[in-house]
Amino acid sequence: MCSVDAVHVRRRRGTTETRSDALSRTDQVPDQPGQDSIYVQAARWRQGRDLELDLAGKMRILDHLSGYNPKIDFSGGDPMVLPENVQVMSEAGSRFGRDNVTLTATGAGLITWKPDQIAPLIGELNFTFDSPGYGNPEFRPRHYASRNLLHAARFARAGVKVRAECPLTTVNCSPERLEQIYRELFEHGIDTLLLMRLFPVGRGTFRRDMVPTRAQYLDAISTLQRLESTYGKPKIKLQCAMRHLAGTDDGVNPCDLMRESFGLLTDGTLLASPWALNIHGKPLDDAWILGDLGNHTLAEILASEKSMEYRGKLDQNFGQCKVFSFLHSSKEKATDRIFDRSDPLYPEDAPAGADKVELLKASSRVQTGAPSEYEPRSHMTKLNHAGPDPQQTAQRVQGNMRERVDAVAFDLDGVVWRSFEPIPHIGEVIKRIRAAGLKVCFLSNYANRDRGFLCDRLADIGIPSEREDMFTSSFLAALHLRSTQSHRRHYVTVEDGSALAEEFRSFGMPVETLASAPASEDSPCAVVVGYSESFGYQDVARLLRISGRVEGLYATARDRWYGARSGPLPASGWIVAAAEEVLARRAVTLGKPNALALQTVANFISVPVGRILMVGDSVESDVTAARNSGAISCLFRDQAAPAMTLPAGARADCEVTDLREIVSLLS
Repeated sequence: MCSVDAVHVRRRRGTTETRSDALSRTDQVPDQPGQDSIYVQAARWRQGRDLELDLAGKMRILDHLSGYNPKIDFSGGDPMVLPENVQVMSEAGSRFGRDNVTLTATGAGLITWKPDQIAPLIGELNFTFDSPGYGNPEFRPRHYASRNLLHAARFARAGVKVRAECPLTTVNCSPERLEQIYRELFEHGIDTLLLMRLFPVGRGTFRRDMVPTRAQYLDAISTLQRLESTYGKPKIKLQCAMRHLAGTDDGVNPCDLMRESFGLLTDGTLLASPWALNIHGKPLDDAWILGDLGNHTLAEILASEKSMEYRGKLDQNFGQCKVFSFLHSSKEKATDRIFDRSDPLYPEDAPAGADKVELLKASSRVQTGAPSEYEPRSHMTKLNHAGPDPQQTAQRVQGNMRERVDAVAFDLDGVVWRSFEPIPHIGEVIKRIRAAGLKVCFLSNYANRDRGFLCDRLADIGIPSEREDMFTSSFLAALHLRSTQSHRRHYVTVEDGSALAEEFRSFGMPVETLASAPASEDSPCAVVVGYSESFGYQDVARLLRISGRVEGLYATARDRWYGARSGPLPASGWIVAAAEEVLARRAVTLGKPNALALQTVANFISVPVGRILMVGDSVESDVTAARNSGAISCLFRDQAAPAMTLPAGARADCEVTDLREIVSLLS
C-alpha cells in the first residue's frame, strides 16, 4: 500500500535498485537485462529473502480463506506491475466470485493492461484522485491524479464499476477544489467517490499537519452531498468513522476493523487494520498483529484468544476510528489505546446529536456562500493544538513517570550544550537514563550541522552516540521530501556544502543553492529554507526571479531565536518570513514544532510517541512539538541562561531547573 510505504523500483546506472523503509534504504538487485521486467526481478529478489510472499504463498493465502466469503482488495503500491498478481486475481475470482475481487491501482500499472484483459477478473476498480487537473505537486508526483483518472476512465467505459478515493486534506477540502474534483469525475463517468480521512501513518506520518479539522470535514461532506444532488453521479460514500460524523451510521458501528476488514502485509502477517503501519511499513505495534495468514487459516486466527478479546471490545469506542484512537490515547497498554475513546474527531464532551447539527450548519454555509472555516492548520506554534489537554497530561505524568516513558528525546542547543559548552550534569543524566533501560535520542532544529559532526561533539563531552540517534531538521526535511518529491529540483537558501544540501544529496535528490538557480528555466521546483547567517538581499532577489515556478516552500524550522553564551541570537524564523513574503505562500515547517518530527523519531526508534519524553528549553519549539504529537513535554529552565519571555499560558507537562531532576522524575 503506497500510503504505508510501498517499495520503489527503478533502473539506475545499469542496475536495478529498490528503495524501502520510507525510501531511506537502498538495495541493489542483480540485473538480468533482456529477461523479466525490473519489477519482477525486484519481487523475486525480495521473495528470496522472505520479505514478500511468492506466487505459491499468495495462492496459499486463498486456501486459508476457505469457509468464508471474502472480498479481496488487491492493493499495495501498484499490484499490476507483477503479472503473477493477475494470476492470483483470476484464481480469487474463480473461488469467491468476480464481484468479490477489487483492484486498487495507479495509472502506471494500469497502462500495461487493456481493460478487456482485467475487466473479467474484477468487480470494481479503485484509484486515488485527490486533486483536479494536473494535481497538487505539494504531495503527489506531477500528473499523478490526472493519469489515474485517464486510465480509470478507460475501465469505466469498458463497463467496470469504478470508485475514486479522495483523502481529504487541508489543501483540497475547500468548496472550490472539491467542486473541481467532483466535476472531473462526473465528466469521466466515474461511479462512486469515497471520502477518506488523511491517516497520519506510514508516509502519511509526514502529513499530520494536513489533517483537516472537524469543521472542515463537515463542510467538505456537505459540499459534495450538494454536488451529488445536482449531478447524481458519482455517488458519495463516507469512510468508516466519517459516517458517524455525518450521522449516517444508522446505529451500526461504522468502524469496520475486524468486523469487515483486515490488513495483509507482504509476508502474510494479518493485521486488525490495513492502516496500522508505521513509517517503515511495519505494524504500529504488536497489538495490531492477529496472526500469520501465510501459515494458518483465517478460522484458526479468528478463534485465537486475542481475536476473541478484540471482537468483544469493538464497540467500546463506538463510531471512532481505532487507528486515530491508538495514536492519540495516553493509556499505557497498547490494546487499551486501540479501544480508547480518544479519536480527536469526536470530543467526549460533544453533546448528543452535535454532529448532525454541525452538518446542517455546514450545509447552510455552503449553500448561502457564507465564509467557511478553511484556514489550513498553522505550522506556527500553537499550544495544545493536536495533543492532549495540558491539565490531563500534567496529571498523567504525576507519580512514577518511569512507567509511562520508554524513551527520552533531548533538544541539543540549550539543553545538552550552549555554544558547544556542555550544560552542567548532562553527561551524568544521559548515562543514568540509558542505564535505566530507556532509549535516548536527540531531536534538534539544527539545519546547518551535519549529524556526524554533532555525534562527534557529543563524544567530545562524554556522550557516545550514533547517527541513528540524531534527528536534525535537515535530516527530517530531506527524508520527508525524499518520500514525496524526490522527482523535483530543490533550491536551498544555504551555501553549497552545508548540512542541509548534503542531507539531500545523501538521499540522491537534485539540490542546488539559490545562487545557481537559472532565471530563464521554467521547470517546477521547490525551495527549502535553512539557517544561514549570510542570507541577504541578493538571495531575496533570486527568490523573486524564480517565484513563478516555485510549487513548494518548506522550512527546516522557524524558530525566532536560539541561545548562545552571549544571549539569544536570531534563528531561521526571519528567513522563512522573508521567503513567504516574496513567494506569497505559506512554508511547510518540517522540523519542530510539526508533529511529524517526533512521530518520525517514534517510528525510527520503535517507541509509541505517547511514551517519549521530549526535553527542551523552548516552549515554541520543543513543548509545542510534544503537544502536537501527543508526547510528554519537559521544559528545562536554565537558571544560568539569559531569561526569555515565554508565551502567555505556556505550560509543559513538567519543568526542571536542574537536569538531574529528570533522573528523579524517571526513578
